[in-house]
This record gives sequence, structure tokens and C-alpha cells, in this order.
Amino acid sequence: MLQQLMNLTNMLALSKNTDTARQVLSAYENLVLEHEGIQTLDNGACQMMYGAISLSEGNAKEAELHLLSAENIISKVMGTDNDYVKTVYLYLNNLYSRWQKPEQALAYKNEYLECSRQSQ
Repeated sequence: MLQQLMNLTNMLALSKNTDTARQVLSAYENLVLEHEGIQTLDNGACQMMYGAISLSEGNAKEAELHLLSAENIISKVMGTDNDYVKTVYLYLNNLYSRWQKPEQALAYKNEYLECSRQSQ
């Protein structure tokens, strides 16, 4: 069921129906927090999706909050050699590039590249 909720959230976000995407994601988050807890991959994925939606809406501060939370959770749960954390790094690079914070954008670009080298 969680995978279906995340898939629906993705489809809604891609179709720019962000209000409904947030509602579905909220149901996902409630299930995860109730049954799994805070420091779980599912919660990290949830935070990443909240960040992606906020980024698509141009809400940089909210996007940053959720993406940094996702980075923290995912790296604690799974380490940094996985596609989830790489995706977070790409979103943070995009956020900081758009937010005109080139030093932070470059730092996350380098984090992404380092993870990609380790995977090879």
C-alpha cells in the first residue's frame, strides 16, 4: 500500500496537482510514522517527496527543510551509497542553484559525483 501511495503522489506531482499530492503524501506519512517510526527509509522518502513538491512550487525554504531532513534520515538508515541519497543530492543541487547559493550547489554536486564514483 505504501508503494501505491508514493506512486500516486508522484503521478499527481508530475501532473502539477500538488494539493492532492500533498494530501496523499500526508496519508503515506501518517502510516509510516504510526507503524515504522521517524528514522526509516520510508520516512526519508516521504521527506524527499515533500521537498520535491515544495521545490516544484518554488517554496525554497520548505524544500530545503524537507530535503535536508531526507538527507539526514536516509544517510543514517542506508548510508550514502544508494539511489535515494543521490536523488536528494540532485534536488539539493537544483535548489541551491535556483536559490543562487553556488557554493552549496557545488557541494551537493560533488557529493552526488562522489556517490556515483563509489557505485562503479
